[in-house]
Amino acid sequence: MNYRKLSVAHIISGSLKGGAAKGALALHNALKAEGMNSFIINNYPKNKNILDFSNILNLISYRLVIFLESVLWVKLFKSKSYFSLGLFEKNNNIITELRKADIIHIHWSIGIISLLTLRKIKKPIVWTIRDMWTFTGGCHYTVNCPENWFLRILSYFLCKFKEIIFRKAKNITFVGISNWITKEALNSKILNGKKIKTIYNITDKENFKILSKEAARDELNLPKNKFIILFGSININQDAHKGGKIIKEVLQHFEKDSDIFFISFGSNIYPNSKNLKNFGFIDDRKKLNNLYSSADVFLMPSLQEAFGKTALESIYSGTPVVAFSNTGISEIISDKKTGIIVEERNSNSIIKAIEYIKDNQLKFSISNFENNKEIKSKFSRNNIALQYINLYNNLINNIK
Repeated sequence: MNYRKLSVAHIISGSLKGGAAKGALALHNALKAEGMNSFIINNYPKNKNILDFSNILNLISYRLVIFLESVLWVKLFKSKSYFSLGLFEKNNNIITELRKADIIHIHWSIGIISLLTLRKIKKPIVWTIRDMWTFTGGCHYTVNCPENWFLRILSYFLCKFKEIIFRKAKNITFVGISNWITKEALNSKILNGKKIKTIYNITDKENFKILSKEAARDELNLPKNKFIILFGSININQDAHKGGKIIKEVLQHFEKDSDIFFISFGSNIYPNSKNLKNFGFIDDRKKLNNLYSSADVFLMPSLQEAFGKTALESIYSGTPVVAFSNTGISEIISDKKTGIIVEERNSNSIIKAIEYIKDNQLKFSISNFENNKEIKSKFSRNNIALQYINLYNNLINNIK
């Protein structure tokens, strides 16, 4: 394929260890492998980035943005939802940095570039929609959000503000990371009528492979004769959209079943019990690969999810996934082959799916995962990178 070697600036706010950031980083690396001049603009002090946080004023400014965008809602208004304004920014020199690029690619803008600053950017912008914040009045997901009178009022006015900003911004092309999030965006008041295409997320397949279940359990000191159920997420008990309530009900249902054992990863997990072992936050991909491989099923009962990177990692590791339909996760699973897609959104339906996999483990053989051509083509790193490169080139070619 012939295409121009463009310079692409990726805007990724916050820690690069989060799920959305990892997807953006994987795309950045894939674009570089294709010969693109891809670089990252980031505002997190612990990351290597363009900002000089050795300056005390920069550090204070950054901390103030974090306070205004998140802590304020939790402390003052006792909000459990993830709510952000997107009106504040850290880097006053970001426009200067963006002049180096042919394409501006926004992945996570909060705290690094404000909605008002967007109006100053005249170059083509690609905005990858990685959760629902882009087309809501501040909620990153809409389950139980906005949850109080103040946030509802704030959300109303921010929604109107975004409608004005995006209506006037003719240089922004929106991309959903699943058909589900694209559909939700198109049905929103803010992005209704916009052209939005779907390009799936890139997941680091090279670090996730099918391992021996016995060897993985030995490595993690897990029981060999149990049916092991894995779940995990950051803030699973705070973010209502993650389905923490359903996981608790599943745990309670199997609490006295001596054949069942639960393992989990991530923070804010349901308290340890005699049949649950939590491994905490895991940044080691080898250990995470072992964790997926040691399990008989990976439970991911999110009520809303833009993509579901961990579901794909589980499938790459040879472990079936149980998830609800009508989310980004359901587009990853081949029903009854690499997992089960559950229609009814309750714990009883999830329990039945778990029991089905337990009783029919031969139906979820390793060959379903190794020879799955749909997974290999749909989520191919090269394929996804080329889709973005094609989009970038089309945008540059269409500049009048």
